[in-house]
Amino acid sequence: MLQIKNLHAYYGESHIIKGVSLELNKKETVCILGRNGMGKTTFMKAVIGLLKPKEGQIFLENEDITMFEPFEKVKRKIAYVPQGREIFPYLTVQENLEVALEASNKKVIPDFIFELFPVLKDMLNRKGGNLSGGQQQQLAIARALVSDPKIILLDEPTEGIQPSIIEEIAKVLNILKKEKGISILLTEQVLNFALETSDRFYIIEKGQFVHETTKEQADVQKLKAFLTF
Repeated sequence: MLQIKNLHAYYGESHIIKGVSLELNKKETVCILGRNGMGKTTFMKAVIGLLKPKEGQIFLENEDITMFEPFEKVKRKIAYVPQGREIFPYLTVQENLEVALEASNKKVIPDFIFELFPVLKDMLNRKGGNLSGGQQQQLAIARALVSDPKIILLDEPTEGIQPSIIEEIAKVLNILKKEKGISILLTEQVLNFALETSDRFYIIEKGQFVHETTKEQADVQKLKAFLTF
């Protein structure tokens, strides 16, 4: 479904992503695991189009979308939930969700959004900036879903969130994959969350994938070693 081939990305003269390749299949969750500073966020920005790759190609269902702008990728049903969530703090929950309607053919927020995140229904009139970190993350994922994506890119969805909401988000991601048929590409440092949600894993170190495994074949101790500072 999504193919990334020999991707290279830079910040100025700094070569951050160094020839990485990855495949994401339909109804699959793939997780990129790595410590801080290894290139996870840069990789995601290159995939969604916020940072233009210097080399390599990105294909969506055999269409080359490498140099597309982010809004063009959203129109092709790729949604992005950035690190830090980046919701609109001065807009209400409802207004945050309605912003994403422009990227879909829907006129109203789908009911299933509130089935997945019932807390948001009770907070529709609350400003996004007044939500807790976990609630903001739920809102950010919900906003991505409003655009009716085939693929969701999630950059460190557990960062700064309490364990109870991490569990809720894990359940939602599994529902999206199994029941909605959405493919998910995420970056993460929390191994338990990754193991609970993901089918395959890539380990990133200094901008390169140094290890790849499936959930069934994963050596958990080896994965932990890669994440140890």
